[in-house]
Formats: sequence, structure tokens, C-alpha cells
Amino acid sequence: MFVEGGVIVTAGEITVAGIDVVAAASDITAGITGTATAVVRTTAAVSATWLFFSAIPTLLAFRKAAESLEKLLNVTREELPGTMAAVRLSGMEISDLTMELSDLGREITQGVRSSTRAVRLAEERLRRLTNMAPSALTQEVILMETKIAKPALARSARGIKEGIVKGRAVVQMFFTLTRFSKMFLNYFKARAKV
Repeated sequence: MFVEGGVIVTAGEITVAGIDVVAAASDITAGITGTATAVVRTTAAVSATWLFFSAIPTLLAFRKAAESLEKLLNVTREELPGTMAAVRLSGMEISDLTMELSDLGREITQGVRSSTRAVRLAEERLRRLTNMAPSALTQEVILMETKIAKPALARSARGIKEGIVKGRAVVQMFFTLTRFSKMFLNYFKARAKV
């Protein structure tokens, strides 16, 4: 302990004119600390209240979104199985249709090939017809027709084609006969007038 100009200094204590300075300073600090703590607590309470009240509209919006999501999930739960069944059925129908179209394409390809063969054969026969005797040609045509295996589509197409050709030939023959008969009538009328 030592005394200097009225100030007594001991270990851990400073006394000026009989007043303990350290204790007074700690009392002042405690008062300031208590006020600061009160201000901090009040500010925190106001901030928390403001945050809570500002979060209410957001929470209400979340609630509405959750209700909408729940309704959507309910509708999805009700409608999804039927929709998926319809999609599966449509997929199977599309698959069947694709297979049928593939088969039809193959049949058409075979028909075109057989028609091409028939056209080539007809061209070949026409060439032979111009170069051969008629009786030998008829026998050869009959033999060739029995040797050729015709698919059903090609047979029906050939039958329709032959029917059209025969019908056209009959109509042409009819018009030719009509024209010749008209010519002969006009000739005889002209001869009768002279």
C-alpha cells in the first residue's frame, strides 16, 4: 500500500478521498450494462415481433400452396391410373397398327414384285409372239401360267387388270363396228342417190 497525493493504492483497490474508485466504476459499469442489456432485449423483442408479423402473410401463402398441392395430388391419385391405362392401351393399339402396316407394306412389296415379274413376262411374251408361230406360243403361254406361283394380291390385281383390258377391248370393238356400219350406211345412201 502506498499513498500518493491523497490517493491510497492497495492491491486491487484504489481509494480517493475515502471513496473506493474501483467499486464506483464497477457500479457505473453495471448500471450502463443493465441499461444496454435492457435496450438490447427490447430491440430483440421488437425485431422478433416485427419478423413474426411480417411472416404471417408468407405463412398464409404457404398454407394455400400446401392446400392446392394437396388437391392436385388427390386429383392425380384419382385420375392417373385411368390415364395410364388409356396410355398403355393406346400404346398397344399403335403397336398393333404398326405391325399391320408393316405386314401390309410387305404384301404390297410382294404384289409390286409379282406385278413387275408379270409385266416382264408379258413383255417377253410379246417379243416371242412377234417372232414365233401362234400355235407354239399358245402352248408356251399355258405352260408358263401353270409354272408361275401367284400371290393372292397379285392374282386379284391381275384379274382386275385383265377384266379392264377385256372390257376396254369389247368397248373398242363395239365403237369400231359402229363406225364401220355408219360408213357402210353412208356409202350405200350415197350410191342410192346417184
